[in-house]
Amino acid sequence: MTEAPTDPPDDAGRNRQPGGRFQKGTSGNPRGRPKGRRNNLTVMSAHVSDEDMAGIIKKTVEAAKKGSLHAAKEVYAHCLEPKPRDPLVTFKMPKLKTADDAKRAIAAIIKATADGELTPSEARDMAALVETFARAHEIAELEERLVAIEERMESQ
Repeated sequence: MTEAPTDPPDDAGRNRQPGGRFQKGTSGNPRGRPKGRRNNLTVMSAHVSDEDMAGIIKKTVEAAKKGSLHAAKEVYAHCLEPKPRDPLVTFKMPKLKTADDAKRAIAAIIKATADGELTPSEARDMAALVETFARAHEIAELEERLVAIEERMESQ
C-alpha cells in the first residue's frame, strides 16, 4: 500500500526560480551539513567487510576485462582516487598554550577514551598531537633560555 504524498512545507518554494532551481547565492540547506555528519559513502563502507569488498573489486575488474566500459571507468576512477581521509573526530580538546595545557589535554583525552567518546586509535592520534605541541613548546623555551645565557655571557 502506498502512502499519499505529503504536502510540501510552506517554505518549499522560497529562494527558487521558476524552473525549480535555487537563486544564485542561496541554498536549499542554508545551515549546511551538521557538524560531525559523515559522508554517506563513508557510513556505507563501514558496513562492507574487506572480504566482500575484495569480491566486488574482483568482479568489477573481470567485467572491465570483458569489455564493460562502465566497469572499466569505475576501476580507472578508483585506482587514481586519493585514499579516504580519517573520520572526523568531534572531541573538544582544551586549548594548548602552555605546558600545563598539554597535561590537561592528555587528561581529557584519557577521560574521553574511558567514557567511550574516543576510540583508542583516535586517542593515540590526539595524544601524538599534544606530544608534538609539548615538544615544540619545550624547544621554544630552551631556545629562549639559551639566548638569555648567550646575552649574559656577551655582556660580561
